[in-house]
Amino acid sequence: AGGGGRGGGGGGGWGGGAQPPTKIHEFAVIALDRKDGSVIWKKVVKEAVPHEAGHSTASQASGSPLTDGEHIIAHFGSRGLYCLNMDGEVQWSKEFGQMRTRMGFGEGSSPALQGDVLAMTWDHEGDSFIVTFDKSTGEELWRQPRDEATTWATPFIVSVNGASQIITTATRASRAYDLISGEVIWTCTGMTANCIPTPVYRDGVVYLMSGFRGNKLQAIRLAGAKGDITGTDQVIWSHGQGTSYTPSALLYEDNLYFLRTNNGVLSCLDRKTGDVHYEGQRLPGMRQVYSSPVGASGRVYVTSRGGTTVVLEHGNEYVELATNELDDGFDASAAIVGDELYLRGQKFLYCIAEE
Repeated sequence: AGGGGRGGGGGGGWGGGAQPPTKIHEFAVIALDRKDGSVIWKKVVKEAVPHEAGHSTASQASGSPLTDGEHIIAHFGSRGLYCLNMDGEVQWSKEFGQMRTRMGFGEGSSPALQGDVLAMTWDHEGDSFIVTFDKSTGEELWRQPRDEATTWATPFIVSVNGASQIITTATRASRAYDLISGEVIWTCTGMTANCIPTPVYRDGVVYLMSGFRGNKLQAIRLAGAKGDITGTDQVIWSHGQGTSYTPSALLYEDNLYFLRTNNGVLSCLDRKTGDVHYEGQRLPGMRQVYSSPVGASGRVYVTSRGGTTVVLEHGNEYVELATNELDDGFDASAAIVGDELYLRGQKFLYCIAEE
């Protein structure tokens, strides 16, 4: 999903006094050919003047689109939620009004999909809620109010003993909702403010993390989690140092990799015990990192905002394999499909692969 000013629409700002844009922006979904990057189709779903400036490092279209191979879901926040078919034709759309984000930092949460159910959180400085839809028709299935201020975390859906839960990380409390009924299954406090990282999961345990003006990583056993599980044995371990503000963690086999705040400083923990393999490891040539680390073929890839990608050997010890540079800036996380790695830069979209 892409967005951009038309006629020099206003820039960002660090919030709190940054002026909103004054020009019309196009909000578009774009399909590219994986072989050569050519544009197959572009669908402008909305034209509007954004009501908030957003963070100076963000875009007016920060949410990630998703697809099940038949539907494409694109969330533009205050500009609407859209379902398109694979030819770029809009099947249905929803509008939720204007989101008022903390410090005017802008919007960034993406929807989550499992089976026929699409889930979306709407956490802001007004009336927050979580809502689900039928992906094919757009019919609203249920909606629950949330006692939350602005978060940017994308919900995570996982099956527990045959029933699916929507897990949301948030400042006042992380919560799990029953996918079908919307009932709150469990809650847990302890995150910092401004939650952004998406939860990760393996073997019945979900890992929640935040890192704004504090540090928190919680490993929660989902089987048996009911009600308020804060301080109970359902939280099998927690970690309070070096956690991420913007990037999500990488869970690769039994290793959990994460960066310190938005910096190129890496930690690696044992996911089962929380024991530290290494932490405070500075990555060469990196200052700020917004994108999440990714892993494939026994390697871990970390890409910085300045265009550096460091390739590490997946394992309990820090082993650096390569450092690569691109003349671009990167905030989006890399996507790996087969033997191809895609990087969305501020200037270009890149496909990295062997010829």
